[in-house]
Amino acid sequence: MDDLTFKFEQNGEEYRVVKILASENMPHKYVIYTDGSEELFASRYKILNGSIILTPIEDDKEWEYIDNELEGVINE
Repeated sequence: MDDLTFKFEQNGEEYRVVKILASENMPHKYVIYTDGSEELFASRYKILNGSIILTPIEDDKEWEYIDNELEGVINE
């Protein structure tokens, strides 16, 4: 299976999706992604008119959920 990637229109950079998260206990869907370096990023996401819309994660409870999921990705 090919890696799932997306490109930011603002800067044209391409990112590889590491993990997509959705939980009935959380208010949003989340994506963990990388630019190919060692660094991982996370954002809320939604799909609107066929485009991926990313928004910042600002809530501590959401970051705790993301951090727990990131630990699982790192330990895989």
